[in-house]
Amino acid sequence: MNVAFCTHVSDDWFFTIGADKLLKSAKHFHPDIPFYVFNSEQIQTIFDSHENFNWTTVHPAISMQLIDEYDMVVHFDADCIITGKLDELLDEDNLNYDIIGVRNNNDFKKAGKDSAIFEKYSWDTYLNCGLVGVTNKSFLEKWIEYNLSFGNIMPFQEQSILNRMVHEEDWTHKMLDPVDSNVYYGISNVWGEKTHWDSWKEIQVVNDELILNNKVVKVLHQAGGSIKNKLQPNMFNSETLSYFKKIQLM
Repeated sequence: MNVAFCTHVSDDWFFTIGADKLLKSAKHFHPDIPFYVFNSEQIQTIFDSHENFNWTTVHPAISMQLIDEYDMVVHFDADCIITGKLDELLDEDNLNYDIIGVRNNNDFKKAGKDSAIFEKYSWDTYLNCGLVGVTNKSFLEKWIEYNLSFGNIMPFQEQSILNRMVHEEDWTHKMLDPVDSNVYYGISNVWGEKTHWDSWKEIQVVNDELILNNKVVKVLHQAGGSIKNKLQPNMFNSETLSYFKKIQLM
């Protein structure tokens, strides 16, 4: 399967948002997969192509730049860390689906420490935009069309559009981390009382895997908007930090 990873981040936010950690982690676990980083100049070129392109509608336009060359293009938000082999994502059976997605809400029917985001869809099937794999160019074309037409007035912009498409149209999709799975991909592993990410201090390292709530953590995604200095060491316990140092991440 011919796969590409990608993300987009402005030059001045590359380190502060944690994109360097994302690239290091991808290189460690999947050095054979090319990782494309779309920088300020490339993003601005997309913004200039239509007045309704902005930071909350540009996501599918990034993947569109690569889809003709690859069987699957996987877009990660820049504030993610890959923490294990992404076997579930890279299963060749996934080519039978238009998109591969991840869960937005955690196992406790919440979004971090807040109420679950579900709009009009079930809390456990609502997808997050932080990790999206696409195999079908037509899906990206339609997602872009919707984003430009009415994405800016939707509650969660391109994420609302994504969920509208997979829940109300005929596109096929697969969720990597449903509630009954044994893995976490993205913000399905986020919960707490003081912060959204209290749960990260509960992570244990077992046989070179990160374990939380008896599940294997494959991706950590901080999310939470335009917050500077993301994915900092103080968000993790010493056991997890030792694991990160072992893979030369921090």
